[in-house]
Amino acid sequence: MLKTFLESTYKLKGDRRDVELLILKVVPLESINPRIFLDAIIEAIDGSAMPHPFSGKSTDQINKGMSGWWDQFVQLRVREGYFLPGWTLNLGRESLSWSPKWSGYCRSSEVFKDLQYAKKDCDLRAINEIPALDLHPETSYSEVAVELSDRSIVNVSSKDIEQIELLVPNIYVVKDCTEVNPKHRNLRVEERVINEDLCKAIKLMDNLIDRYNSDLQDKPGRPSMIAKFLNQKQPSQFMHRLGGSTPITMNDAFIDSTFLASCFKKGGRRISRFEVENAILDDLRRLWQAKEEMKRRAGDLGLSFSSNQNSPYKQLTSVDTLFSNAFQTSQRLPDGAERQPSPIIRIMYPGKLDVRESLPWFDYEAWLTNDSGFTVLQVQAKRAKVDSVRWQKRQTLAQVFLHGYPTAYWVTPLCPESEVLEEDEVMKDDLVLLLGQYMVIATPTGDPTTPSSLSCLMDNCLRIVSIETEVQSRRGANRRFGQSGLANTTFM
Repeated sequence: MLKTFLESTYKLKGDRRDVELLILKVVPLESINPRIFLDAIIEAIDGSAMPHPFSGKSTDQINKGMSGWWDQFVQLRVREGYFLPGWTLNLGRESLSWSPKWSGYCRSSEVFKDLQYAKKDCDLRAINEIPALDLHPETSYSEVAVELSDRSIVNVSSKDIEQIELLVPNIYVVKDCTEVNPKHRNLRVEERVINEDLCKAIKLMDNLIDRYNSDLQDKPGRPSMIAKFLNQKQPSQFMHRLGGSTPITMNDAFIDSTFLASCFKKGGRRISRFEVENAILDDLRRLWQAKEEMKRRAGDLGLSFSSNQNSPYKQLTSVDTLFSNAFQTSQRLPDGAERQPSPIIRIMYPGKLDVRESLPWFDYEAWLTNDSGFTVLQVQAKRAKVDSVRWQKRQTLAQVFLHGYPTAYWVTPLCPESEVLEEDEVMKDDLVLLLGQYMVIATPTGDPTTPSSLSCLMDNCLRIVSIETEVQSRRGANRRFGQSGLANTTFM
């Protein structure tokens, strides 16, 4: 029952071992030592499928065997459709180069945080969209790179990110991190009240209602208007105040002079254009009814509503003027306030994911075969050489162009930020494969000119966080990019 629910509703594989792997990927779990950690995951996921790794073994045998047991565990996952990416320090062995080697220091589920699933003819891939749990990663960095709605990438103080996303009025200093010599730029959020005349009119109307209600009360030394009403056999009633109106603002964000985002707000909360129109029309209706009611009552009492200085209700003419202005404003509300509600479209935490947008995905197939007694990984995927690499200053983010593809690939290393060496991650003329959400660095061991299958070692993996495709003419596209089909690669 639960299996069917997970697969049909959430596109998650519902078998117990798959749920266990999902938990290992998402939830940070830690053991007291690597031996207990490996024992626990094998027991939880494979159960009796693999002999208990530590039964009847000496300490020496356990230490030597842990790497082999881990490799078997990874191979079983590959056969089930999973791919466990690694990085330069745990990939690239002469045998099983594609399997991250076991570390004697590994004792937490962090090793699974990049786990990916892509079984052929199976659409249950939602696990790829779920990042490892990391609460408030911005607290670890004084500034992070963000991609703005104009596609520029800047460094922003981590404490300003939430304020910018909420379009809180201020001037935020950001740094252009794609330049060799980064320059400071101003990201401005401006706020203007779009129902200002309406708010003023309702405030004036409330003052007039207070004056009118006061005139209906007994005053020492002169007859009250209630007495006049009673003498004329007319019902006397106090008028109800309108209670004011909440200002509605339009908040706009700019970087220098370039527009980024806009939204409507009421009481500090984002609202839609539909809610804006309803709120303004409701206030206009209330104001109109109160204004006309006061005029009607004043006529019965013989009160003057002229603009004469001696008239106690001379402000009603100002209410009329403000009402007219507010009505005209309601007919020409600004367009486009909801088209781009946030200046920030992606936050690029080093080694982390911003999950507000779906990550790029490149189809591939992977399976294991036996070659002369060695287990090799066969992959069918897009393959190309690196044309150029451009790293951001002080950021673990690179822009990669591949030969024959009109696309910029933004990638981030999987290793800890402190261990990033740009020249080790990806270089010009590297051979790369696009596997799902990852760019895999392959080092050929045979003839690199082989048109179909190629033997390689897997030396590194980088996560693809974004792509930008240049606008090109469609004419001749099949000739220019005819190499864009899938190629076979064998990883030793």
